Amino acid sequence: MHFALVFATLVVGAMAETVETPFERTFKLMATELKLDPVSLPDTEFHVNEKPVKLTQGKVEGLSKVVSPASTCYKDDDNNVSCSLSITGLTITYEAQAEEKTFDVEVSVIDTMLDVVLEETPEGKAKLNNVSLPAVYQRVKKPVEFSADSEEAVLFDDLLKEKLEEVLKTELETGPFKEALKYTF
Repeated sequence: MHFALVFATLVVGAMAETVETPFERTFKLMATELKLDPVSLPDTEFHVNEKPVKLTQGKVEGLSKVVSPASTCYKDDDNNVSCSLSITGLTITYEAQAEEKTFDVEVSVIDTMLDVVLEETPEGKAKLNNVSLPAVYQRVKKPVEFSADSEEAVLFDDLLKEKLEEVLKTELETGPFKEALKYTF
């Protein structure tokens, strides 16, 4: 797609409140083609007060439905276009094991911004240059309570969100999601 057209599409998309933009339509098509719903997540582990918590069989759902332009894009001095995309409504699930109990983990990604940088090729087309996820706002839905000890329960929630943010960043910045963005532009 030509660079100027991509820029205009993203700007119009950022101003549209309820209408599906050309960017959103194309992204949904690519997300479906690349089977982004759901996306499997890697197994991971973290420790709560020296107790290991293993997360397995992870997945993130909603990637094909929740990405939209968040603000007006701008062009820098190097002719790169920087845009922010809004991601809301993702659900991350894992099966967790801590000590001798197994339980489900479910976390909702309430809101996050994805920063995208596009560069113009010599042919005047847009090329995805960089994708980054500066912050993720999430809420732990399950388990309702990790431990009867309230301090340990809060620590679990914080460490879980931190670990899932790390996993999600890696997935969005390098995995099939980035491929979908690349083909969208």
